[in-house]
Amino acid sequence: MFDWRWDFVWEILPLLAWATLNTLLAAGIGYLIALVLGLVLALAQRTPYYLLTWAVREAVEFIRSTPLVLQIFFVFYVFPQFG
Repeated sequence: MFDWRWDFVWEILPLLAWATLNTLLAAGIGYLIALVLGLVLALAQRTPYYLLTWAVREAVEFIRSTPLVLQIFFVFYVFPQFG
């Protein structure tokens, strides 16, 4: 039978609280980066320059239509080979 150890729980509780704070901080920073980048790309799509509008629209559609796992694979394994 499993024996619950409260002394271990109280020992690691500060570490878990610190990890929770770091997770919330990382999520908040990621949200802010996505917000700024999304706003820049949305404004770039609304410019009167057709070439810029087309390029941004195609890049956004490519990112939206590929799975996130594939994007992560490219970022970590393919892009470093290009320097």
